[in-house]
Amino acid sequence: MKKLSELLRVVHVDELASRSHSRLGKEMALDDAVAVQERGPFLLRATVGFRNGQVYMVRIDATSKGLRYACSCSSRKGNFCAHLAAVVLVLQRQDESTAPEKET
Repeated sequence: MKKLSELLRVVHVDELASRSHSRLGKEMALDDAVAVQERGPFLLRATVGFRNGQVYMVRIDATSKGLRYACSCSSRKGNFCAHLAAVVLVLQRQDESTAPEKET
């Protein structure tokens, strides 16, 4: 089974989230609204707060079938909201900055 970092590397937020959720997720990621609470090879828990003061809980799991995700903002199962988009974008940015540089 692939680890969470491997699965997140190929996620395209613009394809999973609506246009408005993608845009808002990018804003939250830039505003440092994401706080990672727990990160393991197959599990991530984070909180996302934004200008309205509300804090949402995000969970992303690596499973044998791919990514499974949930956010406390919505009861719609499988909805890729702005909070999930923000978390994924922050993790992708962190993983890019810690990846070893390739020799040319």
